[in-house]
Amino acid sequence: MTNEGRRKKADEFYGMLEERNIDRVVFGNREFDTWYGNAAYFYGTEHSIPGYEYANKVANDPTFKRRKQQPQQLQQNLQQQSSSSHWISKLYVCNYCFKYTTNGSHMASHRDKCCYRVPRPTIGKMCYRDDDNHIVIRQIRGFKNPLFCQNLSLFGKLFLEDKSVFYNVDNFDFYVIYGRDEQDTETKTKTRRSRRKSARSTNNVDLVDLVPLGFFSKEVLSWETQVNLACICIFPIFQRRHLGSLLIEFLYELSKREYKQHISGPEYPLSPFGKVTYLRYWSKKLASILVNYSHSHSHSPKPNITLDELSELSCFRKEDILLTMDYMQLLTKDMESDIITLHLGNVEYWCKSIGWDPMSYRSLLNVDNLVI
Repeated sequence: MTNEGRRKKADEFYGMLEERNIDRVVFGNREFDTWYGNAAYFYGTEHSIPGYEYANKVANDPTFKRRKQQPQQLQQNLQQQSSSSHWISKLYVCNYCFKYTTNGSHMASHRDKCCYRVPRPTIGKMCYRDDDNHIVIRQIRGFKNPLFCQNLSLFGKLFLEDKSVFYNVDNFDFYVIYGRDEQDTETKTKTRRSRRKSARSTNNVDLVDLVPLGFFSKEVLSWETQVNLACICIFPIFQRRHLGSLLIEFLYELSKREYKQHISGPEYPLSPFGKVTYLRYWSKKLASILVNYSHSHSHSPKPNITLDELSELSCFRKEDILLTMDYMQLLTKDMESDIITLHLGNVEYWCKSIGWDPMSYRSLLNVDNLVI
């Protein structure tokens, strides 16, 4: 086997593929495209059904096993799979526990009796509860709820390019953000109204289930003392609701309170979604700090702030600050002395370029709602 072949084989072992192998997912009542491939859903040579379904068929009927087939038939089946752009066209995933199947009727039956289908989630430990915005964040430990965390990781890989931990979840904590699926909320409200139930149904909006909207994972025993995150993912249908920024704010507060990490940041490399989300959060937080600092030192002809001071004020690592400043184009380099300087005037110019007032910066996280 060539080095290229070995690399592809290793990537498949960790679930990574160069192309998408699942076309679309049905998550609850929502259907949408995947972003990346995930080989970890499947058995090594059987790509037409999920791995657990294949294992069940083998257990019930050993003659089903691929090695029992004639070599000619096996080769023909593999060629048919390779000629298709996707291994399967649609994967049904429970939006409560993340169990999955290729059979829509099986999933409908499962969702009706899923033990995680309750108005307010009970799995794991409550860390944040915002009743006004119907948001809950719960800590779910990998070693206590392995199946849930494994299925969550498998689903997350469909939207994360570099995620490679799916089954060995014992050393990870998962923080899942729960909220309302607005589309599902509207459907359930109309259904309940049409049935004209008893007075209890008049409070039907409050009875709508909270479902997982995204998550981040954190390694429990990490040798990197300033790393506070392994991966972060908001599922595509719930993006553009500022949930990523809310999770990041929660993460920094969690690091300070529970892990005594005053200065921390994510593990690199970040996924494309993670990088965009972090840069959006970092840039606005830094802009707010710098503009306020500039105004409070307006009496000084040339106000200065060091990287150490900025790190202490923001709780961001120095490398994250420099990455963000480069993204905001705030730094200038003296060609003769090679000295890199931050010009505070560039901060206000950047704020105007995106039409944002740094004095209006408000935290999305209400610290009074923390339960840590």
